[in-house]
Amino acid sequence: STDDDGRKHFKGHASTGAELTKIVCKNMSLGSSEYYPFKCDALSWIVKHHLFSIEHQKESRSKIELEQLFFSDKYPSESLLQVMLADLMGSKTGDKIRSTEPFEALWAQLKEMAPNGELPAPLLTGSDVIETLQTKPGPAIKGYLDQIREAQLNHEISTKEEALNLLKTL
Repeated sequence: STDDDGRKHFKGHASTGAELTKIVCKNMSLGSSEYYPFKCDALSWIVKHHLFSIEHQKESRSKIELEQLFFSDKYPSESLLQVMLADLMGSKTGDKIRSTEPFEALWAQLKEMAPNGELPAPLLTGSDVIETLQTKPGPAIKGYLDQIREAQLNHEISTKEEALNLLKTL
């Protein structure tokens, strides 16, 4: 679609592109060769999330979400970051290149979370929560762990004792 300023927008292109990527990968048998550097699921994941820095401004990003997307071995996060920056730099309105500020803000936030490139280990385990609250395993445990982890990644707590005290107040 085109907005009032004449700029073209492709709403939903990340999700649509991710689905098309799966189809193209399958049709071309990409990912089935040991020489191809990406698996199709990984490539589709990159396409699906390449607008993350634009769609999720700093204020709305949870540290848990950033940990899952950018500090997990499960996803090709380094490649995602490269595609995000390339997408911003390749987007133009007339002769003007789109600002890379959303990417720069995300990059700064990731560096703040893990200055040496690694996040600290979680302070508590599910067993700690179960034992402290004298409860049974269940989905609520993950909620407690996420709240504790968010506080840890926000530098609000840094020891197991602080984590246990916070847990008791939740």
